[in-house]
Amino acid sequence: MGKICKPRFLFSLITLLFLALEGAGAASVSFQVIQHDASQSKLRVASSELETDLLNDFFDRGHVVTNFPTAVSSDESEDKAIYYGALDEAKEGRCSYFAVVVIEYDVSSSYNPEALILRNIKHVSWELFDARSGNRLGTGKKLVGDVSSSRDNKSGVGLLAKNVAADIAVLLPKGGW
Repeated sequence: MGKICKPRFLFSLITLLFLALEGAGAASVSFQVIQHDASQSKLRVASSELETDLLNDFFDRGHVVTNFPTAVSSDESEDKAIYYGALDEAKEGRCSYFAVVVIEYDVSSSYNPEALILRNIKHVSWELFDARSGNRLGTGKKLVGDVSSSRDNKSGVGLLAKNVAADIAVLLPKGGW
């Protein structure tokens, strides 16, 4: 008489099935990052870093992630044209959710306005939409405030992105769909 299944094989099979079921609940989230910066019209390195860290965090959470190129905007009407256009494209691409993230800069008193430092960012705000219906699911905002010298660097921007990602992820309906 042979064995029906070895315990190690059974454990591997159960783990594989769990991962497959977990992956089936992954949401597809599309992002549009918009930079507000009265001092310049070119993209800041901190905006690119924040976007990369935000997307990586969502990917690490098991979501399918897409994004539109980061845009530089000067006012709210331009913002709406940018993100409603991206929302329409996310819907056409069959994304489940769409998030617009606005990074507001204030470098008026910065010791290094061009650097990848956290204190150049005033705040980050976001809106999350159901991409299929266009309904707004929630909004949020993180103020940067006073920044210690130990956090005034790339890792500080990364931590801000991680906190924003966590706040956006909470807005996703349970089950990801």
